Amino acid sequence: MIKTPLTQTITLGFLMLFPGIIHLQPGVEYLGLGGTMLTSLDIYGSAVVVGSYQEGVFYQTAGYLPDSGWINIGLDSVHVSAVYAHKSGPLGWGITAGIIPEGDDSNFIYCNFMDGEFFPNSLGFNDSLVEGIFSLAGFPDPTICGEKFAVTGSALYRQQFSDTVWTVVWAEPLIEGAYLRVVRTKETFGGPVLAGGYDGFGGGLLLKSNDAFDTWETLNPPGPVMALDFQIDPQSGDLQTVFLSLGNQLSRSLDGGTSWNVIYAGNWNYFNEIIFEDNLGLLFALGGDGLDSSSAILLYSTDQGDNWNQVSLNMAGPIIAADIISDYLYFATQWNGVYRFATQNLFVGDMGQPISFALSQNYPNPFNTSTRFQISIPQQGQVRLAIYNLLGREIAVLVDEVLQPGIREISWDASNIASGLYFYRLVAGNKIITRKMIVL
Repeated sequence: MIKTPLTQTITLGFLMLFPGIIHLQPGVEYLGLGGTMLTSLDIYGSAVVVGSYQEGVFYQTAGYLPDSGWINIGLDSVHVSAVYAHKSGPLGWGITAGIIPEGDDSNFIYCNFMDGEFFPNSLGFNDSLVEGIFSLAGFPDPTICGEKFAVTGSALYRQQFSDTVWTVVWAEPLIEGAYLRVVRTKETFGGPVLAGGYDGFGGGLLLKSNDAFDTWETLNPPGPVMALDFQIDPQSGDLQTVFLSLGNQLSRSLDGGTSWNVIYAGNWNYFNEIIFEDNLGLLFALGGDGLDSSSAILLYSTDQGDNWNQVSLNMAGPIIAADIISDYLYFATQWNGVYRFATQNLFVGDMGQPISFALSQNYPNPFNTSTRFQISIPQQGQVRLAIYNLLGREIAVLVDEVLQPGIREISWDASNIASGLYFYRLVAGNKIITRKMIVL
C-alpha cells in the first residue's frame, strides 16, 4: 500500500460541485476529503481517523497549526462502517476498523498499529448475530488492538485485554427485530458502558454496565436510540447524566437512565451524533436538516441541554460522525469532507472578550521541553493554574494572582521534569477545569 497525502487545495471545479464549503462560519476550518463517501470518525491522542465506503481508512495529525495531509492506510476495497482510535502499546496509537462485509469477505474487524498494515481480528463472531460492525468503543490498553466493544446489530461483543477472541456480552434472540446501533465508553477503565438501539416494538433499547464486565442492566429510553453520550460522577465514578439522540429529538437523564426529559425537539432536524465535553461542560448535537439535505446542523449547549444555540455552518450535510479533542470539535459530512470547529469561540463574545472561563489543551502535547496554555477570564478575580503529578502532588504553580478579564497565554518549562502523565488545573472562583498532558 502506497501512503499518499491527499491535497487540501480546493479547486474551482470542486467548489462548484460542493458549494457549501465556500463561506464558512469563523472558527470552522475545512480539512479535506470532499467527494469521498465518509462513514465514521474517531480521535485518540493526536490521530484523527476517518472511515469511508470503499475508499479506505484515512488519518492525519491533530494540532493547533494547519493539519497535515490525509494518509490512506488501507481497507480501500471494503465498506468501513466504524473506526475506533485508541492507545496501543506503551506510547503508540492504534486503529480498530469495523466493516460491513460484501462479497466473499468473512472478516468483520481489522486492526492497525501506528499506520502499519491492517490485519484481521474477527475470531469469535457468530455470523447469525452479525450483520456488520455499526459502532466500536473501548478503554486505553497497552496491547495493540485495545480493550474493545463492538455493536453488530443483534448483539454486543467484547474483546478483553490481550484476548484474540470476541465474546458475546449481550444478545436478545427472544425479541425479533431488536437492534443495537451505538456503544459508548469513557477513558476510565472499568467504568460505565452504554449501548443503545431499538427494541423491535418501535421503542428504545438502552443497555448499561457500571463495571464494564458481567453486569448489564436494560433501561427504558423514551425512543429508539440513534446516538448517545454520558457524564460520570467525578467522586463515585458511576453513571450520572445520560444524553440521547432519538432522531429528531434529544433527551436527558439526570439519574443514570431511570427517568428522562426532552431537552430539544427538532421538528425536521435529525441528529446522528451527540457529544458531551466534560472539561468545558459543552454539549453538542450534530446531524442534518430532514427537509434540506444540503444543510448540516450543529447545535451546542453550555448548560447540559436546558438552552441551545446553533452554529451557522453554511455547508452541505448531513454530519455523520464527530469527536472532540483539545479545543476542537472535528466532524465528518457524508460527502462534503471533514471540518473542525474551534470550541474556544463559544467562550468569546462579539467584542473579542471571554464570556466564560476556559482552559485550552496545552500545545504541543506530548512535549519534551516546554509547552503553552491559554486561559480565558471573563471577569476580574483570583486565578490559579497549577501542575500535578499522578499522585496528586503539586509540582509547579504557573499563575496564582488576581487577573483582569481577557485571554492569556502561559508557558511552562518542563526540561527538568520526568517523563510521564501530568494534570494541570485552573481554579477561578467556583470554576475548576482539569486537563491531562504527557511529558516525553
